[in-house]
Amino acid sequence: MLCSHEQKETIINFLLSETTTLGVRFRTEKRIILNREIHVIETPYGNIKIKVSKDNTGKILKVKPEQSDIEKISLEQNISYMETYKYLDSLAMQWIDGCR
Repeated sequence: MLCSHEQKETIINFLLSETTTLGVRFRTEKRIILNREIHVIETPYGNIKIKVSKDNTGKILKVKPEQSDIEKISLEQNISYMETYKYLDSLAMQWIDGCR
């Protein structure tokens, strides 16, 4: 289970009191993340946010639609999450290709 440092005691107390476990192991992990920007693009389903990740030179490495927008559209349109993701991802890639 992953949680923030601030949540650690609350999570440990919950696990010890509300589950059958007799102990909890924990450790601190480090995370390295790419630089990212949030952009809004238009789609047939309305505007969505996309994350554009770049390396230290500014080269675009990844473009991803925001998870909450994928979920929202999937539910509203009664389309599977994966199908919605693939479609929105293709729109995000088209948008970024138009920016280069």
